[in-house]
Amino acid sequence: MNRTGPPAENGAPNPIADRLDSWKEIAAYLRRDESTVRRWEKAGLPVHRHRNNVRAVVFAYKAELDAWWHNGGAAPDQPPQPAPERRPVATPWIAAAGVVVLGLALVLSRFVLARSGGEASPPLRVSPFTSYSGSVRMPAFSPDGEKVAFSWTGPSAPGNWDIYVKTIGNGAPLRLTTDSAEDSPPAWSPDGRQIAFLRAKSQHVELCVTSVSGGPERKLIEVNNGRYFNLQWTRDGKAILFAEKTSPLVPYTSFDSSAIFLVSVDTLAKRQLTFPRHPESDHRFAVSPDGSTLAFLRHGYASGVGVFTMPMSGGAAKHLHTEPSWVGHIVWTADGRSVIFTSKREGGNTMFRLSTAGGEPQPLPIPEESAYSPSVAPKGDRLAYVREYFDIDLMRVDLGGAGNAAVRVAASARIETAPTLSRDGRRLAFFSEQSGRRELWLSNADGTNPVQLTDFFAWDTLPPAWSPDGKHLAFASGHGPDGSAHGLFVIDVDDKQVRRLATEGEYWMPHWSHDGRWIFAIVGGAGNQRIVRIPAAGGPATYLTQAATVMPRESPDGRYLYYLKGSSRGIWRMPASGGAESPVLDEFPHELWSNWAVVDDGVYFAKRQEPGRATIEFYDLATRQTRRVAEMFGDPPLFEGGLTVAPDRRSIVYSRVSRSASDIMLVDNFR
Repeated sequence: MNRTGPPAENGAPNPIADRLDSWKEIAAYLRRDESTVRRWEKAGLPVHRHRNNVRAVVFAYKAELDAWWHNGGAAPDQPPQPAPERRPVATPWIAAAGVVVLGLALVLSRFVLARSGGEASPPLRVSPFTSYSGSVRMPAFSPDGEKVAFSWTGPSAPGNWDIYVKTIGNGAPLRLTTDSAEDSPPAWSPDGRQIAFLRAKSQHVELCVTSVSGGPERKLIEVNNGRYFNLQWTRDGKAILFAEKTSPLVPYTSFDSSAIFLVSVDTLAKRQLTFPRHPESDHRFAVSPDGSTLAFLRHGYASGVGVFTMPMSGGAAKHLHTEPSWVGHIVWTADGRSVIFTSKREGGNTMFRLSTAGGEPQPLPIPEESAYSPSVAPKGDRLAYVREYFDIDLMRVDLGGAGNAAVRVAASARIETAPTLSRDGRRLAFFSEQSGRRELWLSNADGTNPVQLTDFFAWDTLPPAWSPDGKHLAFASGHGPDGSAHGLFVIDVDDKQVRRLATEGEYWMPHWSHDGRWIFAIVGGAGNQRIVRIPAAGGPATYLTQAATVMPRESPDGRYLYYLKGSSRGIWRMPASGGAESPVLDEFPHELWSNWAVVDDGVYFAKRQEPGRATIEFYDLATRQTRRVAEMFGDPPLFEGGLTVAPDRRSIVYSRVSRSASDIMLVDNFR
């Protein structure tokens, strides 16, 4: 509605302006989620609150927002301008990057001027360091701060992760590695002459070193197979730090049961530095600029992620902070007084600064929703990070039809993932980030009439589980209602009431039994996950397996329990009443997590044929033969997603990566 704008400072009325009366309306006008525009208030977004009521609902004027967007501080009495076009991430990457970078520059200039109170410091300047086809990750500054090493899939599809080095502001990247295996992440030696990296082979991972000027590579040691994110040299250049899974039984897909180690470059002697208690895990870390202190993230600590420091010479770890949400990489600032990490606490992946002297983390004045792998230059005046463009949609493919064309069931500019159809085939439950953070949603089977079920950042990567009567959903979440801890929950899909199912232990991967009496789930840390059965009405859990087992699925007739094993590939099963286990399908890879479904006579499962192409296969239990039933027209996401079969078996709904790209962003004048 049209209303008179707020009084000007001289008492004269402002021009007539369209007023937005809540964060929701402001976010919709700017085409951003609420958490983003709330952060922008700290960077100068012109919002107002009613006098004498600081906590009141905010309001804003479109003309002021337009001026702020276009000019980063234009006077509020300027004539209104048309709202800028803000395209979703689905636009071409280069055009999207240009629009976002312009917005970032304006926001950051305003932030610096507002904080200075007088003479302004040079404004932060954000610009793309790379804008290549393919994907990049893990940037690392050289010791002189003039070069950046990173891992890149290369310009040609399907691509292969190799190590590259690029000088800031000059020329094309130099390729250092060419092996067909995946190479990442790079770590510079203190003298800038060598780069260490991890090479992921099919059955193990190699820690290698190569010269920046070229020459043969040197393999140092092999480490347990897994997903690795960190390498760093000691300040004297005599050793390299890495994180390794402490048990070969821990699944490749799991982040658990890792500790930080050090290996001598000369003698190859290996020494463990951190000793997390089960089921805690240390696998992301950083050494302080003076080489004296190790900062690291301890996942599974106090129902969250703990940020710790400890002397490199040994000694007790100091707890700095516990983050309730998923935390990514950690890096020191150049002065050694604080660390920077990424967190999903507000739905996106944003960067925070935490003082090692204590206190609460503060968001960096960079309104970035998709920041990963921050790196700080040794001089402290530059920051690099990876901006990811990533979207997952839900697709439906009809079986048996000509061409097996796939259609979108649920799609937005954000992620929709982990679908599961109700047992009558009429409704579809899934997780979506279209509200700004991941929540549980419900729609008709064809994706129409979507409804948000939760509103407490119900974060999970795996499908919820329907009750047989279609009235309830069981799901795991990294956060509970009203700020409570993570856990296993049941929600009534009609009145949206949520109850916690399990009160002790870490339960996840729920699956409802065919008769509705039980909910199967996983409990325990990596290498020790066990399948349990919990009464659907609540009560103590009964252990069903003893080995490292995950992803339980009951056969439709209730006779068998299917699952994955942490120590080997493939799908296994055992009689539901107890008894010996047996392998069912050897070829299923664990990184596809829940992209399989059990039916009366077999198993449907996803299979990656090559990068960018996957298929849906059917394994017949009677003939023990596999046949292809459909193309997926793209890749299923790794380590999340799902595959769900309609009761009449005429169609399958699955998660598919629709867009995946990334750029390295460079922040100059960083402080």
